[in-house]
Amino acid sequence: AARAGEQGRGFAVVADEVRTLASRTGDATTEIRALLDSLQNAADHSVKMMSQADEQAASNESRALKAGQALEEIQSKIANITLMNNQIASATEQQSSVAAQVADTIEQMNEGQQQVNASFADLDDVSHRLHEASDRLVAATSQFKL
Repeated sequence: AARAGEQGRGFAVVADEVRTLASRTGDATTEIRALLDSLQNAADHSVKMMSQADEQAASNESRALKAGQALEEIQSKIANITLMNNQIASATEQQSSVAAQVADTIEQMNEGQQQVNASFADLDDVSHRLHEASDRLVAATSQFKL
């Protein structure tokens, strides 16, 4: 190129630029290959992660369905317990009513017993008076002699 003169120098500059561009192209190709490999690895990893996420979503769906069924069973059992509680409350009210009636009956019996006791006291008083009257009658009739 030095012997060719001015044109040779121009060719040398162009050849040097071509070599520089070729070297840069080689480096860029290597970088692109590394970037493509990295992208490929990232895509593979993403596919794996998506597959795992899909499996996890299916598992979560199954668990959610089971949880829903369990909640329905719990709700049904709570409804049964509520029904039984209402029946117990109703029976308790009936028992309270019967207990109040029994208490009223006992109170009436107590009042009747008090009346009977008062009647016995009156009868005892009448009996004592009759006994005294009988004693006086005996005493009065004993004065008569036949």
